[in-house]
Amino acid sequence: MWSVFLRFIQWCWSVVWRYGYSVISKVVAWAYNNWRQVYDWIIRGIAFDTILRWIRDRLGI
Repeated sequence: MWSVFLRFIQWCWSVVWRYGYSVISKVVAWAYNNWRQVYDWIIRGIAFDTILRWIRDRLGI
């Protein structure tokens, strides 16, 4: 269970060059606080970039 979630976190940090450190750190913090929601999205087969966009939309960034 944690491995898929941690793979998402690792992927987020691998695209930090695209979005910037401040955006990714906020996304990762939100993901850790709402890991069950993120895990559910991953299990349903939602792409990591889509999840990242959804979190950014929720955070307003």
